[in-house]
Amino acid sequence: MSPEELFALRLNHLGMLTEREGVISQLTRTVGVQSQAQRHAEIGLILRNPDLTRADLAQAYASGNLVRGWAQRWTHQLMTKADWNLVVAARKAERLPAAYFQGQSKLIHDVAKQLERALQVQPRFSKEAADTVMDAAASELLSNRARYAILQLVVAHGRAYFDPVSTMSNYVLLANQDKRLPTEEAIRQLAPRFLAGFGPAREADFCKWLGVSPRRVDPIWQSMSRDWHPVTVGDDILFELMASSRTERESLVAKTKSAVILTAGFDASETGYVKKDWLTDPEHQAILWSKNGLLQPVIIADGQVVGTWRYQLTTKQCNFTIRYWHPIAKTTRTIIESRLTPVAAFLEREVGSFEYQKI
Repeated sequence: MSPEELFALRLNHLGMLTEREGVISQLTRTVGVQSQAQRHAEIGLILRNPDLTRADLAQAYASGNLVRGWAQRWTHQLMTKADWNLVVAARKAERLPAAYFQGQSKLIHDVAKQLERALQVQPRFSKEAADTVMDAAASELLSNRARYAILQLVVAHGRAYFDPVSTMSNYVLLANQDKRLPTEEAIRQLAPRFLAGFGPAREADFCKWLGVSPRRVDPIWQSMSRDWHPVTVGDDILFELMASSRTERESLVAKTKSAVILTAGFDASETGYVKKDWLTDPEHQAILWSKNGLLQPVIIADGQVVGTWRYQLTTKQCNFTIRYWHPIAKTTRTIIESRLTPVAAFLEREVGSFEYQKI
């Protein structure tokens, strides 16, 4: 399989070549989206479905089907409740890094147990109420860092999740009453889901995306991969759930070359793979994956990543800056601007300026 065929297949599986895909479909395709910064997640949904409104998103949030919580890689994810339960079960054996506890491991674990018991009696806590329970259990006024670690433990144990519009400064913590699968079974369910949404891919990609130790995944992956289709790209052996035909790949390559695709920051295309060169060349990777952990939005045109974009808000307007390293044709610029217009509307601003900067 050629690199351009891999590029096209992955974009297709990620849903980038699908127009106007619904919120639930988008979230289940990639088993949630990273929402450490909730606005990035919402803009990503808007870019895939430009007809989506704030009212539509509010309705999806109010359905009770969506949650926000720490899941893959100890990062906040916006996902369906069923998928959150699946990921938490798969990661049951993973442990928070020792640095998270700042020398207070016993205290934090003890308070987490007390909060979990409180959730069995009262299944809904505001931030203020949860803070009160945690401080009382600790017999002291806890630091925000300690409270953060306590909540991470409670969520990692599968005892609670956050309302989908929660932030850490204003959240609603909800008790989880769903039964959790055994870890091995959860990994067995997630591995083919990962290939369906991210493939062709390797075992190492799955481990990175999920944030699970390879030693826990390897026996399961080895047994399941006998039913998958191996493909060779350069020196790598990747897997597809089902073999793609040459005709299908050629069609997707042609579709990719004619498509103009914009993502939000922290898109699944940037978080789902160990190697970055499938998406863009090494020269520009440092622009998209910054050293301080920021993952920039990408612009894809002519079958390749051509640049990135950002917005700046004023009182009334949303101004856009497009930074590019490959030439962007005038017709492509028109499409880019039309794709960003719904973003401005979602941010409740008028479209302001579009500035193009050559990198």
